Amino acid sequence: MYNLHHIFKTHNFELTNKTTKGLEYQHRETKDIVYVLPTKEINLVVSLLSFDVDLSP
Repeated sequence: MYNLHHIFKTHNFELTNKTTKGLEYQHRETKDIVYVLPTKEINLVVSLLSFDVDLSP
């Protein structure tokens, strides 16, 4: 997990929330949010608010 923290820090993300279920990183400039969920494998979840996408049918 230290390697991931180093990678995010190197790319201008800062740890903004840490729980037993996951970590939340926010980019310092764009304010985009990425969630790291350490289960059996490590999952990355990007907030939908980070994208300007029309999800209407």
